[in-house]
Amino acid sequence: MPRPTISGGLRGDSAPPCIFLARSWRPVSGNPPCHSPPPSLAPVAGSDLRLMIMPHTASRPRLAYSLSGPKGRAALVFVNGLGGLRQSWIHQVRAFADRYRVLTFDNRGNGGSEAGDGPIDMGTFASDLSRVMAQARIDSAVVIGISMGGRVALEFALSDPKRVVGLGLVATTCGGGASTSASREALSAIRDAPTLDENGWMERVVPLLFGPRYVDRHRRRLKMFAAGRARNPGDPATVAAQWQANRDFDVSDRLGSIRVPCLIIHGDDDALCPPANAEVLQKRLPQSRMVRMSGAGHSPNIEAPDRFNEALGSFLNDYRADFETGDPGHSDAGDPTGSQFIGDP
Repeated sequence: MPRPTISGGLRGDSAPPCIFLARSWRPVSGNPPCHSPPPSLAPVAGSDLRLMIMPHTASRPRLAYSLSGPKGRAALVFVNGLGGLRQSWIHQVRAFADRYRVLTFDNRGNGGSEAGDGPIDMGTFASDLSRVMAQARIDSAVVIGISMGGRVALEFALSDPKRVVGLGLVATTCGGGASTSASREALSAIRDAPTLDENGWMERVVPLLFGPRYVDRHRRRLKMFAAGRARNPGDPATVAAQWQANRDFDVSDRLGSIRVPCLIIHGDDDALCPPANAEVLQKRLPQSRMVRMSGAGHSPNIEAPDRFNEALGSFLNDYRADFETGDPGHSDAGDPTGSQFIGDP
């Protein structure tokens, strides 16, 4: 099967994933670390390493995005967490772009996207999501968000329900009093992240973003990640605004009005968003199923991409008719609710 073309990123198998910081247009080591790439993604001798100019939204702030997969297919839109970059979804793009239209983008103030002016809240990010989907000519999609991106997905589903045919909620929460917060030390580390040096990132932030098994297995790679993040901390004002938007977010009393199929994925070793938050989402979302991933932390799409993609692929297949038509009720998926536990192989 031919490899799908990725617009606005790397084309073909000519380079390893997750090594570019879009804002600086040069190779760096500070992007989100990737699970060991499959052979088809490994660099080869004499390969042509090319960084393509990425497309942006026409409206301001201009948002950088990447679009892949065949036109006319059901769409998947992946939304990053606070400070995340779209390259962190490389394993999902590779897994699903042969049969879905796949959109990834950098939130405002991150990666290749402009920061914009004025106050922001989760509605601002939902509006940004609407803009980038319109720019990519995607009318409706299954929206998959991680951490803050999951909150954006929930806000978007509530504010513009006709454009959401399904939700993937990864390592996230509904906010408010129904949610379970991380420890005070963890929250302090995330707030301090833009001011930390390499050691500070490695000691305080990395253990929150990744589970202990992944940290133990990939310590050298994560040190490179920490060094890159310390050199490229992002705009402190933007990070602070995003942090406040997370703190103010609360849709706990509105979840019952979301009537599309929802997949909840949560790592059992998530130190930043305790797994109890997934249970709240499952109880309050009428058409939801929950997948708990053993041995995974706050970034299961990176830490265990095969297991993550298996769970997402099963969900997409069960509701494929719904997602392709954009009209719930066409799939014969049976009772969508329930829990699944995926162990560490």
